[in-house]
Parts: sequence; C-alpha cells; structure tokens
Amino acid sequence: MRFKYIHQMALADLAITEHCQCCGEYKPIYRLGREVLINEQWQQVDELCADCLQHVTIKTDSWLNIEVAQRMLNRYFPKGSIDKQQKKARATAILDELLHTPAIVLELSDWPHCCADYAPFSGKVGHSYQGDIQQLMPWPAQEAETNHQQLLTRLIAGEDPVLTFSCPHCGKRYWLCQPS
Repeated sequence: MRFKYIHQMALADLAITEHCQCCGEYKPIYRLGREVLINEQWQQVDELCADCLQHVTIKTDSWLNIEVAQRMLNRYFPKGSIDKQQKKARATAILDELLHTPAIVLELSDWPHCCADYAPFSGKVGHSYQGDIQQLMPWPAQEAETNHQQLLTRLIAGEDPVLTFSCPHCGKRYWLCQPS
C-alpha cells in the first residue's frame, strides 16, 4: 500500500497488528483518530488497515486546516503566479491525501515542506532511518548553535523521538524533534 506522505519503509514504524475497526480483519493497522463514515454512520475510529484508510469517507478535522496548506503553497507560488482557484484546488487535494494517511503526532504547521508540497515522513531515528542524524539538515528551528548541539546530543542518545522526512523531488531531508 502506498501513501504519498509516508515512505513505504516508514510504515512499519506506524503499524501494529490488530483488528481493523472498519473491516474487522486482523492485519497491520494504523492510527487515525478521526471520524469515518462506516455503514452510513459517522464513527470515531482510532485505527484502520491501509485498505480501509485509503477508501473510507473521512470527516475533515481541525488538524487539517486549509489555510495552513495555502500558506505553505504561497511560499512557492508568489501572488499572481497561479490563480486562487488553482491554489485552493491544490491545497484541497493535499488535505484530502493527508486525511487518508496514517496519523503522525505532528501539527500540520510543523510538517516540513519542500518543492511546493509536504515532505513525506521517512521514519523515526533508531527505527527505519539508517544514518547519521547530523546529516539530516537543514535544522528547522532557529535556536542558537549551542542549543542545537545540546539537542543533537540528546537526540543521538535517544532521549527524545526524532521524526525524519525527505522530499521526493529534490532529495532534501528534514528532521523534527518531538520532545517528551
């Protein structure tokens, strides 16, 4: 199963094997925590298998804010470069794709973006990511170099979870710390 905003290798970091709350099959399921239309009834669903996640009707939630997606697109498409309807259609398509993506504990405004789209999640350091954390640049925050080095030391020691992302277009990689 392919998700645009989750690299295939990272799915193992997000899956647990349980019964899907939609189809009832025992297989890898993914966290969702959204309202889903099942048998013509809206239900709060915490976990779905990949097949159900990609095919069910999902209610939009406040996490997926079209204004956040439009602000991201504004950085790549200056005023007048594409019309408002094209930009809104692109933001809507992005949000629809994110609705049908396994949940990652992350605010949309924090999700790294590159090349006029959100960078797909590529795993957690220590799990699917194989490499040196110091190679995962650019550093997304603006703290002083000392704070950056202290944080890197804590991250390398495994004290805080680190989420990695990579752009499928240019190959640039990003990481975000999710302090505990």
